[in-house]
Amino acid sequence: MLPFRSTLPSLLELLTTKEYVQIIAATGTRPRTVRELREQFGLPIVSTYRYVNALVDAGLLNFETKHEPSGRPVRVYSNTIERFHIYYENNKLSGELVVRGKPAISLDELLLKTTLREEETAPQSPASAGQPGTQYF
Repeated sequence: MLPFRSTLPSLLELLTTKEYVQIIAATGTRPRTVRELREQFGLPIVSTYRYVNALVDAGLLNFETKHEPSGRPVRVYSNTIERFHIYYENNKLSGELVVRGKPAISLDELLLKTTLREEETAPQSPASAGQPGTQYF
């Protein structure tokens, strides 16, 4: 039998992959909707939702429901990151993530964790509910 691995990316992957970084940066300047993020980065809508949901599940994005002038509810997303850095010094790679209201997380922990939440596994976002949390390959 082949080993399995979580389909959830590590926090470090989320913080260093182009699409996730773009979304994190954009939601740091002001809250954004998925539609705004899709238009800004030219991503397919399904991919944009997948990236945003992964960041929400990991605790790197928060959302608030607002209402458009038509009365239609829409979620606006903002990032939770205060500081993130990776550096190389004295032949050692180090780093740290600081999120509002949480203790700092070391680079070693970022490699292992998939979420900032207290639970062992990330809660599923509405869009990912019902999908298995692991895959075989």
